Amino acid sequence: LGHIHLLLGEAIPAEQYLSLAARLKPNDAEPHRLLGTLYLSVGRLSDAARELTLASTIDPVTLDTMKQQLDATPHNARLRAVYA
Repeated sequence: LGHIHLLLGEAIPAEQYLSLAARLKPNDAEPHRLLGTLYLSVGRLSDAARELTLASTIDPVTLDTMKQQLDATPHNARLRAVYA
């Protein structure tokens, strides 16, 4: 449900559902990756860096996906260095 809200551009409910998913499944990279994407889209760069770092720690395979998202995001200058 959080992913759907994210796709619709509904930041507040997306954050609520994705945060809940991250708390319920702390070892699942996907809610953290999606939260990172959400935070990038609203310019919350430190929160985005935290969530994307956590997602890549949980599942290093998602790192390429996150690099692609950073390349497609206008707020990526500081975060790109994290995944270089």
